[in-house]
Amino acid sequence: WAGASANSVNPSANALLLIAGGVGPRASIELHAKILKNTITAGDDQSHLDVLHVSCPARVSDRTGFICGGAGPNPGEQLADLVAEAVLATRANHPSRRIIIGVPCVTFHARMIFDAFEARLISSFESTGEGSKVVLINLIDSICATFAADDDIKRVCVLGTHGTVKGGTLFASLAEHGLDPALPDTETQALLHESIYNTSWGLKSKSRVTEKARTNLMQVLRNAVNRGKQIGQPIDAFLL
Repeated sequence: WAGASANSVNPSANALLLIAGGVGPRASIELHAKILKNTITAGDDQSHLDVLHVSCPARVSDRTGFICGGAGPNPGEQLADLVAEAVLATRANHPSRRIIIGVPCVTFHARMIFDAFEARLISSFESTGEGSKVVLINLIDSICATFAADDDIKRVCVLGTHGTVKGGTLFASLAEHGLDPALPDTETQALLHESIYNTSWGLKSKSRVTEKARTNLMQVLRNAVNRGKQIGQPIDAFLL
C-alpha cells in the first residue's frame, strides 16, 4: 500500500480510481457523479479521470445484518474478491498504473468488515506482486479529518443504520479527531433506519428518493436539531 501521485495534465495517466460499489448501489452512483462534477478537464471526454465502477450487489451480503447478527460470510471478504477480480483484469494493458480504491459505505467501514476487506486485498495483491501499486482509502478517516479541519465543527450527529451505530467505528474515529459524536434519540434512530431499509419506500428500495423517505429524513433532522438545543449541545454537522 502506498500514497498516490497524479499527473497534473492528465491524472488518469497515472491512476485508476476504483469504486468498490453496490453497498448500496445508490451511494456508489452518487460518488461517481461527484467525481465527474469535481474533475477539471480540457472540455472533452478524454481528459476525464479513469474510473472503474464495480457494482455487483448480489455478491455482497448486507452489512448491517452481518454486524448485528454475525452470521454468514463477511461482506468485506466478498467485496475484496470482487475488487481483486477487477484489478487483475486491468493489469494486462496497464501493468504499472496505480489503483486507488474507495468504498462509499459508512456501515462497511465497521472494523469487523473493513479489516477483513483490507486483509483479503493485501493477501490477493501480495500473491501477485501488486500490493505496492494499490491505495485503499478509508472513508471514515477521510471524513473525520475533513470535519476536524473545520474550526466551526465540534459536535457531529451521525445519521446511520443500526449497523453503523452498533459497529461503533465512526464514533471512535470522530472522538480520536477531537470531535463530539452524537446520535438521534432511540425513536428517531428507528425512524431513520426504517427510512433506509424499508423495502417498499426506503432509500435502498428505489432508484429515486420517495416522498415518504424524504419526509421522514427531514423529521429526523428536525428531531436531532431540537434535541441538541434542548440539552444545550447544538449540532454543528450531520453525517449520513
